[in-house]
Amino acid sequence: MSTKREDVLIGARTRLLLMSTANVAAVAALLCVAPTHAALPSTAPCLLPDWASQDATGEWRDGLGKAIPKPEINFAGKYFVAAHSCGAGCRYYSATDLSSGMDRDFLRMFASTDPPPVTKDGYPYITELYVRRDSAVIVATYTVSTPNGPLCRTKRFILEGLIVTPVSGTTRINCATP
Repeated sequence: MSTKREDVLIGARTRLLLMSTANVAAVAALLCVAPTHAALPSTAPCLLPDWASQDATGEWRDGLGKAIPKPEINFAGKYFVAAHSCGAGCRYYSATDLSSGMDRDFLRMFASTDPPPVTKDGYPYITELYVRRDSAVIVATYTVSTPNGPLCRTKRFILEGLIVTPVSGTTRINCATP
């Protein structure tokens, strides 16, 4: 009786070495590490936010029942950043440290509530954030509603500890390009 190489009973660390890149990525998604060829994932599980759950169709939902992406590390090596809808033109962001399961409030400054925040000129705007799993840089894109149509601006920030600090000025961009 022949056995497949993957089915041979071996230590967990050796078994991870034998997995394909796709399998390592799948395992790493369940563990709190970024998948890489150079390092094996730790055995620390991700601690999902209390407010996140999967519905009967497998979609992930927040505490208000709104759709969110699957909770996984997507910012600064340990955080899950999610955008939450709270109505038309209303959005807020959460940041959960998946190594501890703790929610952090350092993104609250980017919330667009009802009534929406306004520019110095009195025009309402909504903020969209762009983050990367291996970087502490946050790119904020502001879409401003003006009588002449949307105007888009961007600004970069960095997370240091639990403090978000601007590292660039605000610049105009094409609204189709973040």
